[in-house]
Amino acid sequence: MPATVPRPGARWKATLLLHAAVLLQRTIASAHRRQQHVAWRNHTIRAAHKAGATLDTLAARTGLSPAHIRNATRGRATTD
Repeated sequence: MPATVPRPGARWKATLLLHAAVLLQRTIASAHRRQQHVAWRNHTIRAAHKAGATLDTLAARTGLSPAHIRNATRGRATTD
């Protein structure tokens, strides 16, 4: 399936969603409601990817592996 080209000016949205995903990744390590936080993080990763953030950028910024990011963007369950 070919990747969609983001609209001009949509990069700010991808950046904002990416920052939200990074914040969630960094704050859920010892959270009581881990599953909900991971689901929310994965949702923001998918949204950032749809808005134009690349898989490599998502992986580098969140500290997750590219395989983990691919699973999150496909809507599959992640291992954490």
